[in-house]
This record gives sequence, structure tokens and C-alpha cells, in this order.
Amino acid sequence: MKVPSQVVLPLVTLVALAACGTSSRSAGEQPSSAPPTPPTAAPSAAVRPPAAFDEALHDELIGMLERDQADRGGTPQTESDQARTTRLKEIIRTHGWPR
Repeated sequence: MKVPSQVVLPLVTLVALAACGTSSRSAGEQPSSAPPTPPTAAPSAAVRPPAAFDEALHDELIGMLERDQADRGGTPQTESDQARTTRLKEIIRTHGWPR
């Protein structure tokens, strides 16, 4: 299944921005000059078999994307950015990275 770049780029940006809020550095602490150590994944979560296409999940992700972009374009949404971020983290934890 080929995913349009209009969907992939905003989703990647959303996940990257969500990760920005989870820094373990305390306020005012300077970043280390040492290269970052890559995170280690749990063995069971490292490799997942391909899942069948989940149309409901697809529609939910596309809806989240549209609400996210509308919110950034100045159209207030009933759902907060934090709520979308939390839900996206749940989806990734449950289903793995969307493909």
C-alpha cells in the first residue's frame, strides 16, 4: 500500500513533535556533547508481523491529521493537541508504526 506524502510528512512531524515534549533533561540543563545512545526496544516489540489493513484505524489517523492541520491553520478544534498526541502514542504502542 502506497501512502501519499501528504499523509506521511504530517504524521512524522506529529510524532517527532510529540517526542520533543518527553525530554528527560531538567530545565536549564545543557545537552551533552556525547553522541546520543540509540534506545533499545523490547524484544517482543522489535519486529511485528505485517498487520491486515485496518480501515477504521486508517480513518481515525486521517481524521487526526485533518484536525491537527485545521488547528494549526487557525480553526479551533474541540480536541486538544495534547489529546491527539496521547492518542497517537497509544496507537503506535498498540499497533506499531502506521504503514
